[in-house]
Amino acid sequence: MVLSNHLLSELAMPLVSVIIPAYNSARYLPYSIQSAFNQTYQNIEVIVVDDGSTDHTQMMMKELIDVYGNKLIYIAQENGRQGKARNNGILNSKGSLIAFLDADDEWLTEKISIQVNQLLSNNADLIFSDGWLIKSGAVNSLFIEKENGAWSIEMGSFIGELNGHRGRRLLHRKNRIPTSSVLCKRESIENSGLFTQEFRLQNCEDYHLWVKMVEAGCKLVGLSDRLLLYRMHEGSSTSSALNGLEPLLYTLFSLLNHPTEDLRVQIAIQMRTYMHLLVEDSKLVGKKDFFVLYNNSAKEITWRLLLKITYVIRDKKIYHKILWRHTGIWISKDVPDEER
Repeated sequence: MVLSNHLLSELAMPLVSVIIPAYNSARYLPYSIQSAFNQTYQNIEVIVVDDGSTDHTQMMMKELIDVYGNKLIYIAQENGRQGKARNNGILNSKGSLIAFLDADDEWLTEKISIQVNQLLSNNADLIFSDGWLIKSGAVNSLFIEKENGAWSIEMGSFIGELNGHRGRRLLHRKNRIPTSSVLCKRESIENSGLFTQEFRLQNCEDYHLWVKMVEAGCKLVGLSDRLLLYRMHEGSSTSSALNGLEPLLYTLFSLLNHPTEDLRVQIAIQMRTYMHLLVEDSKLVGKKDFFVLYNNSAKEITWRLLLKITYVIRDKKIYHKILWRHTGIWISKDVPDEER
């Protein structure tokens, strides 16, 4: 059988659909889109999903489409948060491979080329990589900001294969898969159910999907290459650890009906990490549906503790004492200290 030139090209260089969800990110969009089109890997399309922006995103996109032509696609939707925007982009894409890029992040030029090669050679379902966290509020390219000495640090992503028991264990402990670094097979992400659109899981909708993929038997592989520049700024959804606490706990509880030891350890670690930030914060107060939604005894104990602390305690030292005493009882004694 003779394969057509088009089919041979698709096998050698499959089309990569780059999904960029955007919400009031017009000032950063030109840099993220440019970093996608600056890739040494050329067989790509870029789909920007405007998640109900109220800034000049639409006007900016018209200008950018004039520059990049029909390889840049613009989709507008009512605000539905990140999960809905990413799913909308996937459903309107043509590529057999999908890459995700947030509107305020940027890629190194070799990112897609390296990852396509690694995805195919490892027969992986999803490839991700390390990158740089760069703290900057300036409206500028992150490459320029880094060169100008903006504060930066390595992200510290997972390295190696995440599948089976190891994948579940590590992902139940923490999420070290930067969404803007991900390249995956379209069929694998679709077979895993796409991103959750449940509102209270947003900001953790990516983590929710990575765990689902591992549970479904997918092979995830992390590269040590730093291929991503991640912008930390005041307007981002992850600018404060507190922004992610509630959806993270909701996500952890929603992953399994009966929490495993690994999952309970992860919840305890997250509580210890974030609780000291809640001294004067009231974001979690008044969530009366907690007890209705999570009536499993271990879950209820967790939420009761969380609510007690947010209502009553004002001293950071007392926070730590209560949390350590509680988790010492809650987590079984056969879990090594270094794994808690």
